[in-house]
Amino acid sequence: MLFMENKDFEQVTFDTGEFRESPTHLQVPKSSVAQWIIKFSGGFIKNETQANFVLLVIAVIFILISLVLIFRRDPVLPPINSITTADVLPR
Repeated sequence: MLFMENKDFEQVTFDTGEFRESPTHLQVPKSSVAQWIIKFSGGFIKNETQANFVLLVIAVIFILISLVLIFRRDPVLPPINSITTADVLPR
C-alpha cells in the first residue's frame, strides 16, 4: 500500500523544542571602520549606527569638495598653449 491510513498520521509527533537556531550566525558582522570611529571618538559616538552616520557625512563632504575642485571657474594650471619657451628657458 503506497498511502498510509489517517490513523497512521495521528501517531507521528514532532519534537521542535530541542533545536534552537544559534543567533551568532544570524548577526551581521560589524564594520571595523565603524568600530575604530567608536573607539577613537572619546565617547561621543556610542553605537555602530551613529558611526555609520558619521562615515556617511564624511563621504558626502569629500564628494562635495571633489565637485568644487573639479568644476570651479579658475584653473589651477594655465592652459598648455599659454606657456611659451621664453617663460621656461632662462635668458
